[in-house]
Amino acid sequence: VANSKAADRNHACLIGQALLDSKRVEHINGDVIFKDEYALYKPGVMGTIEIEEQRAEKEKTKRNQIDEAVPEWFRGITTVLEDEFERVAEKGSRSPSIRR
Repeated sequence: VANSKAADRNHACLIGQALLDSKRVEHINGDVIFKDEYALYKPGVMGTIEIEEQRAEKEKTKRNQIDEAVPEWFRGITTVLEDEFERVAEKGSRSPSIRR
């Protein structure tokens, strides 16, 4: 109500019950009825999944931004090094031989 997400306390209670029913939040004691009183809630199963999906999407966006900022010539160098380390790992050698 204070953040203009609900018109009044009754509407806020309906939203709270909908959050419980959809498993986005759960009462720490396992209560399944939302009550307009002091109570502690934690992310529910669906809430946790949504949080993880949002976190993964932010990480993907961050990686894409970093990838876009890396110059093309540097990408080529890292690709060559990655290929060399894979080749060495397949052979079981301890140190890569750098080709010049």
